[in-house]
Amino acid sequence: MADKSLNRTELVAAVAAESGQSQAAVNGVFDALFSTLAESVGNGTKVTIPGWLAVERTHRAARAGRNPSTGEAIQIAAGYGVKVSAGSKLKADLLWASRGGAHVRFAARASRPRTAPVT
Repeated sequence: MADKSLNRTELVAAVAAESGQSQAAVNGVFDALFSTLAESVGNGTKVTIPGWLAVERTHRAARAGRNPSTGEAIQIAAGYGVKVSAGSKLKADLLWASRGGAHVRFAARASRPRTAPVT
């Protein structure tokens, strides 16, 4: 797991500072984004932001399981899960950061090269 995390409030503040928008405006955009994302994925539509990420609903088949308290065999019903995949730009930024680049994308945007350095 990561040693550091960025919660929603911190993310909203960072995006507001980067974009010059108010935190209330950015928070409203996040609310609309997450609402639309949840509705679309819930309806079985794959949502893709090219180069950054893809989110899709996956099907889980019915299966046998065990009650951890009693050890009794139980039947787990079929259901759905969510798969989130990182895109090429996100992977490139993570690779760049792991090789000595900035740890926070917003703080280093102006000073970093557009391509990952060759090692």
